[in-house]
Order: sequence, then structure tokens, then C-alpha cells
Amino acid sequence: FRSENAAGARTFNIGNDASGHGILIVRNSSGTTTSYLSGSGNSYLNGGNVGIGTTSPGASLHVASTTNDFVAKFSHSTATGYAPGSILLEASQATSRGQGIYHYNTNADKAWFTGVPYNVSSNKWIVANKPDTTFNPDVAQLSHALLTIEDNGRVGIGATSPAEKLNIYTATGRNFKVNQSTANVTILENDYELELRSGGGYDLKLNANGSSTYGNVTFRTDGTERMRITST
Repeated sequence: FRSENAAGARTFNIGNDASGHGILIVRNSSGTTTSYLSGSGNSYLNGGNVGIGTTSPGASLHVASTTNDFVAKFSHSTATGYAPGSILLEASQATSRGQGIYHYNTNADKAWFTGVPYNVSSNKWIVANKPDTTFNPDVAQLSHALLTIEDNGRVGIGATSPAEKLNIYTATGRNFKVNQSTANVTILENDYELELRSGGGYDLKLNANGSSTYGNVTFRTDGTERMRITST
């Protein structure tokens, strides 16, 4: 079965290919094939954006869902290969272009990005966040990164160019805290204090914050100081 337009261009075909497999071909008004469905072999749609669950697709593939289930699912049953159940994000532009996944909540006005950010020559992977009343892809810039992993193995939390294997930075508050409970805490303050606590007070405190107690080391038990080493 086939159909032609008024100009004589063939625009629609249903039939068999040379191997006897069923095919459906859709062409534009000029006769160029834009959609090809094959019963055996490659099929393609390249006449424009494709929508699933929407009649106004805003991207090459736009999937819209109103259910409580997954919007999309990708599965692989082959037991061989390095990671057969995977998704490949590949860029073929300049090395400045990144690849990743955007997350945006229209009610919270929060944008997240995970992946290789813009303009880093693919040597960093980040988790980034940016508040915004509308979705803006510039959340993929390094300046919005909360966590940075470099290809040399260095990790930065609050540091976009980590200088060591683990580089933690904050302009205010505590840099680092480990605790089993509120009474057992290890804290690294941003003003270069290290505190080991047990119970309500410090058991060990090293201070190097440039104040009058610069370089002091104190040892405590049950919150009471037992020994002090000063910078003098």
C-alpha cells in the first residue's frame, strides 16, 4: 500500500522489504523519508521531536507521565559486558562541553546537576545545586558545585579544585564532624581547631586560629582540663 500527494511525491508506504520483512515508511512532502519502521532491522524517526504521553514534545524525545510509577525504565538481560544495564551520555563537541543529568523541581525552585560540568575538559565530575524560579542549564557550571571529583582521584567538598585527596572547605561553620551521638563528636572547625569530645566537654583540643590561644593543645577528661601545651 502506498500514498502520494498532489505533486506526485510518495509520502506513505506499507509493504515488505527485499527480505520479506514488513515495513512502514513515512516521507515528507518532498519525498524524503522521515520515519522508517522495520519488522526486522533498524527503525528510525527523524522528522522532528517525539512525544510519549505528550502532543507537544519539547525535546528530541519527551516523555510525560502522570502516574506514580517510573517515567522511563531501561533494562538489559545479557549477562556479559562491563555494565550492560547502563546509560551512555556522550558528547562529540569541544572538550568544554559536559555531560550529565539535570534535576529540577518546579515547586521547590531548585535545580541540581550531576555529571561532567561545562568548560573543564571532562576532568571533573560534580554534584551541583542552584536555586532558580525557572529551570536554567547553567547549574552545570563548576561554580555551583557542592561536590567535585577530579580524574586524578582528588575529592573536594566545597572546593572545586581540591589540592589533596580530600579537600573540605567552608567559609563559615564547621568543616568536618563525625559522631556516634551528640555526646561523642570529632569536629574540625573552620578556624583550624580540632576537637575530640566525649560527653559534654573536650577530651582533646588542638587550636591554631591566630588568637591569644594560638597553637594550644589541651587534654581534658570529663570536660575538665588536665594538661595544656602552649605555643610558648
